[in-house]
Amino acid sequence: MQEAKLFESWTLQGILDELDTIELLEAPGYGRTLGEITEKQKSLYQALGVEPPSL
Repeated sequence: MQEAKLFESWTLQGILDELDTIELLEAPGYGRTLGEITEKQKSLYQALGVEPPSL
């Protein structure tokens, strides 16, 4: 977070809360479905150098 200068506009808890809203749903016979990932969440992943989740 420090290298990406995220502390200027985010707290660690704020980022964790933002990314915690991404849902992964799993139903027998249907497999897994990934909930919507917002542009804000994608930009946080990119700033941290992490690939956003996908199926």
